[in-house]
Amino acid sequence: MTLVEKLLKVTAGYKSAAGISKDSRLSRQVFDDGKKIAALRGGGDLTTRRYEAALAWFDANWPQGVEKPDELSECANSTNKEVGRAA
Repeated sequence: MTLVEKLLKVTAGYKSAAGISKDSRLSRQVFDDGKKIAALRGGGDLTTRRYEAALAWFDANWPQGVEKPDELSECANSTNKEVGRAA
């Protein structure tokens, strides 16, 4: 599984857990870009820093009471704990 595929899996889980239906809404929250998630679904790419920042955002904002996916364990082991948007 590629890193983009992992991120899209986390995205799908978050959308389900948070009751969000539109990629654009979540994309604005995570990347400050309403089209980034759609671009990733369409074959787009992102930098390592944006990937790590996105995982950190999901880790920090995951709905309470909902089990986090294994992909977020990467974030817990990261030394970069920046929680801002994945700029």
